[in-house]
Amino acid sequence: NGEDGCGEGVFVGSHGGNLQIGWIDMELQGKGTETTLPVYLDSWFNVQNSKTGESEPHCILYTVIADVGADGTQNILYITKPWNNDSIQMATSDFIKKQAEVDSNVVSSIVNRNNSKADSEKSDTTEHKLDELLLFVNQTYAKAFRLLEDRQSWAEGNDPEGSSRQDVVPKRGSLVMFDSVSVPHEVMMVKKNTRAALAGWFHEETQQFPVNFA
Repeated sequence: NGEDGCGEGVFVGSHGGNLQIGWIDMELQGKGTETTLPVYLDSWFNVQNSKTGESEPHCILYTVIADVGADGTQNILYITKPWNNDSIQMATSDFIKKQAEVDSNVVSSIVNRNNSKADSEKSDTTEHKLDELLLFVNQTYAKAFRLLEDRQSWAEGNDPEGSSRQDVVPKRGSLVMFDSVSVPHEVMMVKKNTRAALAGWFHEETQQFPVNFA
């Protein structure tokens, strides 16, 4: 914890068994400066079905703001509304990136459209319908969010945003250790001879199956 740019007590990689999926740039209250915080994906967020009354697991994105108070508690800040991942027809990361882009633009369109309408009641109805299509809680969060693994951008030849490239020469006897979740990485193709390597992972604590869905 305590990574550069993160608040004290904020972990990168995972939190409570939830893997980090991105970053968000925020100005924390009382800090006065912008801070980069990890964003985690909770795939077991409890949502009650309005028709059946049963608990259903949904996905939701959140970040953790370290409380500097005496109790040292952490405040969870949800930056999206919950969504049913079974209903989307694409990879989760692609869905989140697309929604962040859509939400960043649609919210502005809502405001402009409402300001041009004389009938405020009709404007409120339009805003409500459009709001149902939005994933992020507000436009600020949508614009400030970026994926940890933006593979589409990488495929276009771009380096991960906010990162610096570092090449590691595969010398015999080398040991390289890093957080495989928060640090984008790749193994390059062997152009000559044969490469032998031993890879291992130290996993974070596994999230327990929620009793609400047992």
